Amino acid sequence: MDPFYIWILVAATVLGGIAGAFWAFRQPDPNPKGDEPQKQKTIGLQSAVLATVVAVLTVLFQLPSISIDLAIIFQYASDIVNLMMPIIGVGAGISFGFALVSYIIRLFRNIF
Repeated sequence: MDPFYIWILVAATVLGGIAGAFWAFRQPDPNPKGDEPQKQKTIGLQSAVLATVVAVLTVLFQLPSISIDLAIIFQYASDIVNLMMPIIGVGAGISFGFALVSYIIRLFRNIF
């Protein structure tokens, strides 16, 4: 996401919180005989604080975009496999050689 759009999002969030707090403070108390006369002002203040916290978190935790080229990853994997083929061949050759010697020894034991 372009940083310009992030700043627009932050500004819109802060302005929306301020507008919500202003609207909450201007509304008449729906329950004038209630036990909590400051409840509406508290809600307006909480909405403004929440909007500011959301805006700050949006700026702090914005992540850069990550672009991964899979062709390069598979090329490196292919190179690694090709470079390890001699090791695999030597291991297979040694294993085959020991198996062949073991088979020849078994043949001679069965004959004699």
